[in-house]
Amino acid sequence: MSPTAIWGELICVKKLITVLSLLLFLQIAQPAESENKTATGLTRIQFVTDVSRVVPGEEITVALVLKPDNDFHIYWRGPGIVGVAPIIEWDLPEGFEPGAIEWPAPVKVDMVGIMANGFKSETWLLSTIRVPEKVVSEQIEIRAKIAWMACAATCHPGIERLSLTLPAGETAEKDETISKRFTKIRSQLPPPSPEGWSFSVSSPEANTIELDVVVPNLKWSDDTVIDFFCDDFQVDSSVATASKTVADGKFTLTFTRPDFGPKKPKHFSGVLYSETGWPDTKSKWVEVKTSWKHPKSKDE
Repeated sequence: MSPTAIWGELICVKKLITVLSLLLFLQIAQPAESENKTATGLTRIQFVTDVSRVVPGEEITVALVLKPDNDFHIYWRGPGIVGVAPIIEWDLPEGFEPGAIEWPAPVKVDMVGIMANGFKSETWLLSTIRVPEKVVSEQIEIRAKIAWMACAATCHPGIERLSLTLPAGETAEKDETISKRFTKIRSQLPPPSPEGWSFSVSSPEANTIELDVVVPNLKWSDDTVIDFFCDDFQVDSSVATASKTVADGKFTLTFTRPDFGPKKPKHFSGVLYSETGWPDTKSKWVEVKTSWKHPKSKDE
């Protein structure tokens, strides 16, 4: 074989090795997904993660992806006076510890004239799972039972089981596209209220709640849209929030209590929204939590 032919063969072998290496990398870095399932009102019910392997002592993020069908919606962690929030009931190998769902900011959804809190478009609910320091199995199965309610003109509750399997290893490549999506989702989560903000909740009448808020550096007018998404059943989501500006960053929000709300809750919490955004946050939403100070009854 001539030197030219040998050189040509070497170039072909080098190209083949490069292609095979690229294919191997793409195979390794490919994100793990569960089987995509559907139900009435949902066109996607699926687990997605960005890692190729489970690494002992590290964490993995698993997203529950729910995509409502046309005209349908699903619900936020505090749905309001109608609806049921999605539930993840994990079934993990021994030692694996799941974290709480990281909830995106909700929007108002309409259930046949009754306003509630939820999502109209594809929603990724992230959960962090802590991997134990010692992993015995070579293949790790992430399983869970999922429950939800999808509504349009009618409501359709559903239950499904999802699972995805990942190999265990010392290192794990990440799918860059999914990792970037996780990062973007987390960057848009409602942040905690900044230091210096203050809240006070009271009930001047049996069927009303007033939330007094102080926000330093606040600049807004009386026609600025302010809303609050309560994360339990203390607020009637179908009644519009009334707002009143005092001065110097002070304002009051008034809500209506539903008949079935908790009688003596310990906390009042949820997400506060401003269409113009909140100072010192770079966000239109902030998490709020304040303690109730109930007057003592004669029997106490």
